[in-house]
Formats: sequence, structure tokens, C-alpha cells
Amino acid sequence: MAEVIVEQGGPPSNGVSLRDLIVRRWLPFMLSRPQAQIVNRLLLGIALRGMGVDNHDLSQLDERRFLRRLRTTLPADPVVFDVGANIGQYAALVLAEFPAARLYSFEPNPHAFAKLTQAVKSANFRPANVALGAAPGASVMFDHADTQGSWHGSLVKGVIETVHRDRAQEIPVEIATVDEVMAAYGLERIDLLKIDVEGFEADVLSGARRAIGARRIGVLQFEFNEMNVVSKRFVADFELLLRGYRLHRLLLNGELLDISNASSLKRELFGYQNIVALPR
Repeated sequence: MAEVIVEQGGPPSNGVSLRDLIVRRWLPFMLSRPQAQIVNRLLLGIALRGMGVDNHDLSQLDERRFLRRLRTTLPADPVVFDVGANIGQYAALVLAEFPAARLYSFEPNPHAFAKLTQAVKSANFRPANVALGAAPGASVMFDHADTQGSWHGSLVKGVIETVHRDRAQEIPVEIATVDEVMAAYGLERIDLLKIDVEGFEADVLSGARRAIGARRIGVLQFEFNEMNVVSKRFVADFELLLRGYRLHRLLLNGELLDISNASSLKRELFGYQNIVALPR
């Protein structure tokens, strides 16, 4: 079969190696058969997870390991903004690695917020029952109609119906901005800004324009996934919002894969991932 393909493509030229012939011609030809699609899906899944995509794990291993690595660069009492805190899952990770962290958690869903305030015990914990967005004001949050405070709740209309294929309930919420909150608390800097708001991440960053422009935020981490199909936000849009930062994908082992100069094929992947932005 290999010889047939070489004949179809012509003799090797311009120094084409046997490896290239196998990897770029013979293997794709063999794997293009309908019977091979199960293998393709398996290989694709393995490759994506190796590149930090679709690594969603309730134990949050990638985030745990990354926070552990940050202990060498952040102060012992970092200012941490946990935006979309839900019931305190990420807050627990932060306090496990940084017990003295000055932790500001923002959760607009009243049911989730009640559980958050009960779950997190720290003298430096400041919870707020608000959403963070591009501008202050009133808005609506969408959640599963039969669930009180799920972690799928989003301010992006259509996420519940389109992505999760469920009926949605509307919950009135108040919106503040990162810049507004920093001014209210007299904060000069945020050491770690973590955002998990189901497709609304770009709006949160838009409300932090002054802090981002002045380099008053050290590490930014935000979730990027299929919700961004509904919100119509690309990685390229985040790059524009985060001028002066390099974008990386968080890998399962807690290390980072730089995707700033990656092609769209390798960067615009609408599957669960955590993207970390670091100052250039």
C-alpha cells in the first residue's frame, strides 16, 4: 500500500523523507476509511487532552498543581479574585495552597452564594453576591429550571438551552466590574484573577480594562469551552483584551503550553480548557 501511495503522489522530491511520506500520506490514507474513525476519535481525544483540552476533572488536578507552582512566584498572602465562585470549589483549592490569601469570591446565584458563605472559612474571605461584567447594572442569569445554583449558570442567554439542552430559569442579578471593586476596596493589585463564568469571561475582562492596561493584575486564569460558541468569543478576542500578556493553556500536570503564536487550528478549540495569561 505504501508503494501505491508513493506512485500516486509522484517520486519523493525536495528531500521528502520516508517519515513524511508515512506520516503525511500513508497514515492519513489508511485512517481516512470509515472503519478507522473510531481510531481517529480515540487519537484525537488523547491528543487534545495532552494539549490541555477536555481535561475536565471534578478533582481539578490541573488547577491544584498550577496553584502549587504559583507558590514560588506569588506572595504568601496573595490577593485572589475568584469570579464565578459557585459553592467554593476553587476557593478551597486556593486556601489549601495559600492559607493567608486575601480571597474575594463573586457569585451572583443566591442559592450557590448561600452555600459558598457556609463552606469557606477564612478570616480573609470576602464573598460578594454579585456578578462581574463589562459595566455595572442589573442583568439576568440563566440556570437549569429544576436546579438551585448549578455550576452551569451563565449570564449568556442560550447556554442552558443550546449547550446543555435543558429548560432555563431566569434569575435577576446585579453586575459590578473588576475596576469598580478594586477601587471600592482600595486594592492596588490583584495577584491572581480566576474567572469561570460559563461564556461570560470576556465581559469580566472588559470590566478590568484599567487594571489590565496598568499591569495591576499578575496572573489571569479563565475558562474557555463550548459556551464560547454561544457567546461568539474566540481566543483571538481574549488576546485583544489582554494586550501585554501571553496566553497559555493549562496542562493536566500543572504546566503551561504557550498558545500565543499557535495557528487557529491548534488554538481555537471549543472544548473545556483553562487558559492562563501571564505578563509578557
